[in-house]
Amino acid sequence: MEMGLEEEAEQPQTTVHALLLSFPTRTHLVPLIQLAKRLAGVGNEIKCCKFVFTNIVSYQVAGEAGGGGEEDEDAGFTLRTIGVPDGLPWGQGKDMLGMIQACNNMKASTLRFLPHLQQSPGLPLSLIISDVFVPWAAELASSLGLPLFFFYTTNAASCCVMSHAPSLLAHHIIPFNESSHQELVPCPGAPMLLPRDFPFSMQLQDISHPQFQFTLNMFSHLEEATGLILNTCHEIEADAVKALQARCPVYTVGPLFLPISEDLESVTNQKQIGVAETDDCLKWLDSQSAGSVLYVSFGTLANFSNVQMSELALGLEKSQQPFLWVVHKNVFNGVVSDALPEGFLERVKDRCFVASWVPQLQVLKHRSVGGFFSHCGWNSILENITLKGVPMLCWPDKAEQGVNARILVDVWKLGMPFRVGKDCNISCDEVEAAVKTLMEGEEAEEMKRRGAELKKQVETVRRKGGSSMMNLEALVMTIRSKVSN
Repeated sequence: MEMGLEEEAEQPQTTVHALLLSFPTRTHLVPLIQLAKRLAGVGNEIKCCKFVFTNIVSYQVAGEAGGGGEEDEDAGFTLRTIGVPDGLPWGQGKDMLGMIQACNNMKASTLRFLPHLQQSPGLPLSLIISDVFVPWAAELASSLGLPLFFFYTTNAASCCVMSHAPSLLAHHIIPFNESSHQELVPCPGAPMLLPRDFPFSMQLQDISHPQFQFTLNMFSHLEEATGLILNTCHEIEADAVKALQARCPVYTVGPLFLPISEDLESVTNQKQIGVAETDDCLKWLDSQSAGSVLYVSFGTLANFSNVQMSELALGLEKSQQPFLWVVHKNVFNGVVSDALPEGFLERVKDRCFVASWVPQLQVLKHRSVGGFFSHCGWNSILENITLKGVPMLCWPDKAEQGVNARILVDVWKLGMPFRVGKDCNISCDEVEAAVKTLMEGEEAEEMKRRGAELKKQVETVRRKGGSSMMNLEALVMTIRSKVSN
């Protein structure tokens, strides 16, 4: 007879030493560490596991993991970060090809370090939790005889799309040809996509290209894994989760950006120490009318020509809508004053706030914010639907963002399409029209209603008895069972 969760949790506490393997970029590293903290918190709460994590990253991103690590005895959480060489000169490897090369180079460094890792803490490794983007994780787990859990940092639908790449190639759907650019492509578990919506690696014409081959092989060991962990919620992606469950057990544990069951107010009201723009930004929002402000942010990796920056600025100005615009230093070429139209900041000073950084959680939940002009990064989407669910104007560019935009527009009805890719020409008139429709058009009210529904769905998963909480508990118990055996 199998024991229930409460009976099994009453057994002696197990110490789990998990090796974390991340793709060498901060956007992959942060969710992996967030996952580790959730596992430790749940293991401590149900008194079945104490977690010790060893996080192996490249030297270039080791500092972004908190230096040497961190420890929280009360939460039963210990993390140590170990930097290994990635074989690239310092400062290089920031594009996808460079990150793939760095990740491949880290394999030899990790193998050389493993004997020391096994002996030094006096606690042998129990399992591996690896980013799906680490191609040698399955081989490593097999050689050590350890259970392997794959972690995919974004949503289930894009996971379905990328894992479907070998089938699309076998059926001669990819590489896409000129005549198919307007044909919708089905992928089990995902919305219908146009070729331009697919990740860049799946749009390549050369099947021997390293990025194409990387995507083809990314999920080749999925069936060998003990489970696949996703930073999403079952309720908002049920079809995609079901499609993936046909290949291996799936654990939806998102949203990971907030601690499970923790009060939203206490987290989103935390101030960013030492960032002067934070208070100014929030004070400016306080002075605006409810739902009137368009929040404009395209992430840290988007890049614009000066011409596009100028057209975007003029379009925002012509819309007559109050807006908060986050202009990261690497979003444009040169300095921001050179990229903006002459006199722009002076003309819009009464209804505009431009900053290089803002506290996004506090911004998205603010009463004044009524729309979000976004690159459709998954973290931004999750934060929006968790905190408020405002309508989104979608301008996807990289990675899985095209798939995310399709979910927003066609499935959730929370988004409005703008463009795909930052290499296209835009006009200020296009921007003006899109912003007005998002903030004032008939569709806006329906999108707000859908946003409120999504927010309510996501709220429930984080509570005791919610799907993400139950999946975290089930995952911890599975880990304990595998380690004990």
